[in-house]
Amino acid sequence: MSSNSVRVGTYRMLDVYRGIASLGVVAFHWGEISLRRQPELTGNPIYIASAYGFLGVQIFFVISGYCIAAAAVALLRREDSLWSYFVARARRIYPVYWAALLFATAFYEVSTQLARRGLIPNNVLTQDSVFDRGWLYHFANITLTAVPLEQSLRVEVAWTLCYEVAFYVIVGIALALCARHPGRLLTLLHLLTITTMGALLIQPQHLPFPLDLWPHFGLGVFLFDLLAFSGEPEPSKRRNAVVTGFAICLGMYAAFVALYDVPIGYLAQDSRMTFAVAGAFALFLLVMRRYDAIWSEVTLMRRLAFIGVYSYSLYLVHLILLRIWNQLWQKLHLPGSWHLLAFLMAFVLSVGFAYGFFLLFERPTLKRKAKATI
Repeated sequence: MSSNSVRVGTYRMLDVYRGIASLGVVAFHWGEISLRRQPELTGNPIYIASAYGFLGVQIFFVISGYCIAAAAVALLRREDSLWSYFVARARRIYPVYWAALLFATAFYEVSTQLARRGLIPNNVLTQDSVFDRGWLYHFANITLTAVPLEQSLRVEVAWTLCYEVAFYVIVGIALALCARHPGRLLTLLHLLTITTMGALLIQPQHLPFPLDLWPHFGLGVFLFDLLAFSGEPEPSKRRNAVVTGFAICLGMYAAFVALYDVPIGYLAQDSRMTFAVAGAFALFLLVMRRYDAIWSEVTLMRRLAFIGVYSYSLYLVHLILLRIWNQLWQKLHLPGSWHLLAFLMAFVLSVGFAYGFFLLFERPTLKRKAKATI
C-alpha cells in the first residue's frame, strides 16, 4: 500500500451507542423536570438512574472523534480541498441546528407572550422576548459560538455543538498542516490529545474552551487510528506507536480520575465521572469492535440503531418536547402516581417528533448512503 492508503471499515454499532446515549439524555432531562414537579420521587430507582443520563454526552464526544477522523482521512484519500471539509461539516451540523433554533425561538416566544397575558404562569423560560436581546446574542446562537462568546443559548443543549464546531476547526487546521498525509494528520491530533491531558493533570481547571473537553474527542481519533489505519511504509512500527500513545492517554485518564474531581467544561460537570465514562467507553469500543457484525444484527440493537440514525435531531428537539409535555401533564391534572406513564410518554413523544423532524430537516443533508464511520 502507498503511504496514503487507509482501510476504513464501518463500525455498525456506533449508531446503537448513539441511540443509547440520546435516550439517556432524554431520560436525564425528563427526570430533572419530574423531580422539580414531584420532589418526593427523589429516591425512586428510575430517577436515580436517569440522573446519570447526562453521561451520554461523553459517549457522543468519543464517537464524534472517531467519525470526524474517518471523514478527514477520507477527504485526504479523495484529495479534496480543505474547503470541501468545512462545507461538509457545516452542511451536516448547521441546517438542522438552525431548524431547531427556529423551533425553540417560536416556542419560547409564544410562551413569553402567553405569560405576559396571564394565560400561563411565569417561569424562567418566559422572562424575556428574543426580540429584547442584543446582536451578539443572536450572532452567537446562529453561529454556534455562544460558549466562547459567553452568551446564553436558545437551544440549551447546543453547548455541545459549540464544542463540536471548535473541534472541527481544530481538525481543519491539522488538515492544513499535514500536507495530505493521513498518518501525519492523526499523529498531530494524538499529540494534541496527550498534551491537553498532561495540562489537565497539572492544572485541571485552567484549560480554555474547547481544549478542556478535547481529550474525549481525541480518544475517538485514537480509536479510528487503531481500528482503521494501516498506511505507513512500516505499518507495524506506526501501529505500535499508536497503541503506546493510546495506552498512555488512558493511563493519564486513570490518573486524572484518581487525582481530581473538579468542575469542568461549560456545565462545570464533575470531572471524575465524565472522564471515567469517556475513558471506559473508548476502551469498550476497542474491545467490542470484533463483535460488531454479530451484535449489530440483534433485533434490539437494530431498533436502537434506528434511533441512533436520527439521534442528532432527537438531541436538538427533545428538551422542548419534554417541556410541552410537562405543561400538558399539569394542565390535565393527572395524578402523580402515574409518573411512570409520564416517563414512558416522554420517550414516545420525543422519539416520535424527532423522527418527523429528522425526515424534514436532517435526512436531506445526509448522503444517500450514510455510514457509521462518517
